[in-house]
Amino acid sequence: GVFANWVATVQNTGLEAAIRGTVIRKKDLTINLYFNISRNFNKLIAYPNIERSPYATRYKIGSSLSTNYYYNLLGVDPMTGLYVYEDYNKDGLLRNKAGVFPGTDGDDRYKAYDMAPRFQGGFGGSIYWKGFGLDFNFSYINQLGMHPFFGVKPGSMKNLILPDEMKNNHWRNPGDAVKYARYTTSSSTNPVSPIDASFLRLNNLSLSYGLADKLVNKMGMQRCIVSVSAQNLFMLTAYTNDP
Repeated sequence: GVFANWVATVQNTGLEAAIRGTVIRKKDLTINLYFNISRNFNKLIAYPNIERSPYATRYKIGSSLSTNYYYNLLGVDPMTGLYVYEDYNKDGLLRNKAGVFPGTDGDDRYKAYDMAPRFQGGFGGSIYWKGFGLDFNFSYINQLGMHPFFGVKPGSMKNLILPDEMKNNHWRNPGDAVKYARYTTSSSTNPVSPIDASFLRLNNLSLSYGLADKLVNKMGMQRCIVSVSAQNLFMLTAYTNDP
């Protein structure tokens, strides 16, 4: 159980900008557009006795709480087909030491990655022409994500669907200059460096038509609009998995 709270000071700040307006307003045509963007920051300002807390190997004063530390991936060894990482302290060993802060005391995980989104936002609008209406909404985010093949063991005895990128660009024979390691059942060959997981997504799209007043009045109604809408129609991203 938790018997007491640890006293710490965390600074949270953010910036946001938004613009919205009518671009065109005529008798039969109206176009409204909007755009927004935001960026949030957090930083650990103070944590008395952090070295004696459960978070001594997790957080660092002056850094974001979203910071993770990893080895520096150098690529695939063309002779062995295994991933190669930088030996940060040049002691001939690649070590992930428990009980020490990453990148210190012989630990080689010195690469710091802030996993919080760099910026995010959305844009969209509405277009009305005579009786027709079109509404759309996009969202976007610039961020890092875990390598999509982290934890994947191509070679293990289980059902596994590999992306074409990995099937066509993995190590097979000595001398191969490739992006992905050989097929194996060992998890120690997994890439552990985060990569770009940014995306742009069309969240909503709606098309409508308002029936003419004369026809609507004959039907005994004040107004009648027929519409069709869809969500999550497509996403643009270089990330192999769903970000």
